Amino acid sequence: MKTWDHHNSEPRQGAGSPRLGRMTTLEQWAAVTYGDMAPSITTLRSWARDGRIYPIPEKHGRSYFVDREAVYVSPRTQIRPDASPQSIRTGLVSRLISERAKA
Repeated sequence: MKTWDHHNSEPRQGAGSPRLGRMTTLEQWAAVTYGDMAPSITTLRSWARDGRIYPIPEKHGRSYFVDREAVYVSPRTQIRPDASPQSIRTGLVSRLISERAKA
């Protein structure tokens, strides 16, 4: 099992959440997902608190960690509890991912 080493931002062996090895910080997730158009950290934290990121990020201390495959979910989108992140990708996220794949 891995836990997060805050000094070098890399997972390390030890106790903690079983999902943490697949997780990253909100800032890193936003940079990969949105590139140069990433929302501010204040917005990202608001999304995490409001449940607008699926699967829901985990808070460890003062930091949120999110699954690398997580997606933003619009408040207008209704999702099934058993839905996978890929099945609820929004139009913007899908476009950003496809543009990134082309680059």
